[in-house]
Amino acid sequence: MNAAEQNCTGSLRVIVRSANGALPVADASVIVTEGGAESGAILYTLRTGEDGLTPLVALSAPPRENSLVPDHPTPCARYNIEVRRAGYGTVMNLGVPIFEGVTSTQPVLLVPIGEGGGGEILETPPTPPLT
Repeated sequence: MNAAEQNCTGSLRVIVRSANGALPVADASVIVTEGGAESGAILYTLRTGEDGLTPLVALSAPPRENSLVPDHPTPCARYNIEVRRAGYGTVMNLGVPIFEGVTSTQPVLLVPIGEGGGGEILETPPTPPLT
């Protein structure tokens, strides 16, 4: 990322729910890491509030103009999100896109252990490129 791109940011908020999205999950641990490798550097460690929301966080993103050019190699930045809460399976969202000047809300549905799972890690694949 060049110097101009380092000054560009987008925002991320994670909303954690259970029961098919009906109930917020409070006190869930949300870890945001650099995208790409599963072991990217940890950028934020957050907790959800009673409403199931994390605080809004700023993340580096490439300039907005990149997303307006067809087939540009970096139209957005990508980050990974891991969500854990006692009594629920862990969820990892990989390749979450962040665009300059845009607030992204990433929904995460946690499945209680014993309801269709044994507490395994559920991964969602990277979001396909926008075309």
